[in-house]
Amino acid sequence: MSASRSFLQYVFFSLLVIIAGLAIAKTYVTADQVAQAIRQSPNANQWLRDNADAVGRLAMFESGGQLDVYNQSCCYGVLQMNTQNLDREGYKNPSDYMNAPLQDQVNAWANVMSQALNTKNPQALAQMGIFDGREVTGDMVLACVQLGIGNCGTMIRSGSCSGFADINGTTICSMADRIRDGSHAGGGSSGTGGIPGYGSSSGSGGDMTYHPSTYEGASFESGSGQNPDDMRKLFQGILLAVATLVIAFGMLHSWKSFARGQIAVAHFKRHMVISGVTLMFIIAISAYL
Repeated sequence: MSASRSFLQYVFFSLLVIIAGLAIAKTYVTADQVAQAIRQSPNANQWLRDNADAVGRLAMFESGGQLDVYNQSCCYGVLQMNTQNLDREGYKNPSDYMNAPLQDQVNAWANVMSQALNTKNPQALAQMGIFDGREVTGDMVLACVQLGIGNCGTMIRSGSCSGFADINGTTICSMADRIRDGSHAGGGSSGTGGIPGYGSSSGSGGDMTYHPSTYEGASFESGSGQNPDDMRKLFQGILLAVATLVIAFGMLHSWKSFARGQIAVAHFKRHMVISGVTLMFIIAISAYL
C-alpha cells in the first residue's frame, strides 16, 4: 500500500467519525436549545416563556433531548407528544413529527401545553406558592400536567405530595425533583396528556387515574442516573478526539514516509495541507457541537 493511499484512508476515516458526530448533533438537542425554542414559539403562553428553562429540563427528563425518539408505547419527540395530540396539531403520521426540526416540535407541544395550563388544577397549583411545605416551581407545575391534570387535582385536594402516586410510586413532587435534577425519565410520563381526553382526566379535577408506565414494551424503563445532555457532549467529544488523533497519526505516518524517501516533497506538502484543512474542519465542527 502506498504512503499516499494510506494517508488518504486516515483522512477518510476521520471524516466518517465527524459525520457520525454531526448525525448525533442533528437528532439531539440541549436543554438550553429547547428553552430558547419555547421563548421563540408563537404558541407559548407567558407562563411557558417565563419558565422556559424548566421546559428545557423537562425535555431532558422526557427524551434525553432526542428529537426522533419513540418510547415504544405512546409518545414521540423531544417532549413526548401522544398520537391524539399530534393529530390535533396536524401530524397525522408520527414519523413526520419525529423528523420535524426542534422549533416545529416545540410549537406543537407549546400549543397543547398552553391549553392545559389554563385548566383548573395547574392554575390552582401555580397560584399556591407553597404546597406541602415546598415551593411550587415551574418543574412542579409541568409535572402536574405531564402526570395528568386529574391526578394533579387528587394531589391538591389531599394537601400532600403523597396524595397521588402512579404504580411505580412516582408522585408529582418526586417527578418535579427529577426534572429539576436533570434525571432521565424512568418509563416516561404522560406525553403531554393533561388536556381533557388526552391521557388524564378533565381539567375540572376529576379522579381518572393515568398510569404512564403501564404500557408494554416501554423503552424508558430506567434512567442511567446521568444527565443525558452531559453524556451526549461527552460522546461527541470522544468522537472528535478520535478524529483528531487519526489525523495526527496520518501526519506522523506521512512524515516518516517522507523522511525515508518513500514520498516526494510535493506529496508530503499535499498531505500536510489536507491534514491542516481537515483539522480546521474538526475544530469548526467542535465549536458547532
